[in-house]
Amino acid sequence: MSFVEWVLVELTHENIVAEYRSSHLWGQQRTQYTIADSNGESFLKQHYDARLGWHTETLRREELRTGLVSRLSRSRPETSDPPRDVACRCDRFVLKPLRRLPQRRIRNNSEEYQTISTRQLYRDQ
Repeated sequence: MSFVEWVLVELTHENIVAEYRSSHLWGQQRTQYTIADSNGESFLKQHYDARLGWHTETLRREELRTGLVSRLSRSRPETSDPPRDVACRCDRFVLKPLRRLPQRRIRNNSEEYQTISTRQLYRDQ
């Protein structure tokens, strides 16, 4: 629990992103967490699934704390099969500077795609 509290404090006070990556037989999944407001009570969760693409939602601090404790206390992901432990070895949790996030293509109002950084995406929401 103290590690998760430290992560929440770092997300609140530093310009960083917390990222959890896991590999499965059907592809890679990535979940990124960043601060959403200046109070430190709301966080953005961006989840990427190789089959479904990106999904973004806003979480309260308590929801993020509970989710991180649950995810980081498991010995292996719920979705992997026990005989296939090789798929679990690629799981990792890291904190990294926000500027290192990949750029994404989004569609603007005129149906044209433009490339923006994730930092701009978070700032505009």
